[in-house]
Amino acid sequence: MTRHVEPEDAAARLRLMAAMHRTTAARLDLQAAIVSAGAALSTLAQAMAEGDAADIAAHPDLAYLDLQMRGFYDDMPDTSDGR
Repeated sequence: MTRHVEPEDAAARLRLMAAMHRTTAARLDLQAAIVSAGAALSTLAQAMAEGDAADIAAHPDLAYLDLQMRGFYDDMPDTSDGR
């Protein structure tokens, strides 16, 4: 037994499905852009860290200051309350 579907109803359902697919496609495009941006930011952070390390190594006074700061802050007691 076949059920009769009005053409207007079928067209409305198909438009709704098309809108849902466009929404999903837009969301996936956004996710792809976020992944690309994350990878680019990671590369940028790595390049900045390497540049900082090279600058510190090239300037003995900065290298000495870096050692002093690391010694000071690495020896700080943990003040977090454990939450």
